[in-house]
Amino acid sequence: MILNDKKIRLFIAIELPKTIQKELHTLQNALKKTYQDIKWVNPQNIHLTLKFLGYVEKEKIGKIIECLNKLTKEFNTFNISLDRKINAFPEIKYPRVLWVGIDEGKDKVIRINQRLEDELEKIDFKKEEREFTPHLTIARIKNFKSKQGLIDKLTTLSLEKEQSFNVSKLTLFKSILTRKGPIYEIEYEVSLK
Repeated sequence: MILNDKKIRLFIAIELPKTIQKELHTLQNALKKTYQDIKWVNPQNIHLTLKFLGYVEKEKIGKIIECLNKLTKEFNTFNISLDRKINAFPEIKYPRVLWVGIDEGKDKVIRINQRLEDELEKIDFKKEEREFTPHLTIARIKNFKSKQGLIDKLTTLSLEKEQSFNVSKLTLFKSILTRKGPIYEIEYEVSLK
């Protein structure tokens, strides 16, 4: 794909409070010392992705915003609490992505995702075929040699205490890819009722 200034990379997400990002950073640090060849997500970039849109023509942003505004009439603010343990995709025995899941609020996040998928399909965005799992990505693993030691550590490591926060808005982010990693900028925010 040839990129130009007519397309931008977008995704819709729930932003995390700084306190939650800080706790996730502490969790990352517990592993960083031992596992330096894992690519850790910058704590400021950790968020709960609801829908990755990819490269989108700028003219389509207005329609995306209309979809988001429609959802604000359907969903109230709600609380999310994080699952304290670390999980992995595709599974803990073969970790490629390390993540923290959602406990309280999980069903609501799934419903928001489903409604987003439905509304965005009407404006020609393809529905995601994989089952949606609400999660916060904290690391990515490519060619990692000592996975067994990591697997053992993951089964015992967890957040020190329960973390929860109130979700009051949905955010459309622009993602700018750089050599130092992605930079996320807010394109649009919509408040839940």
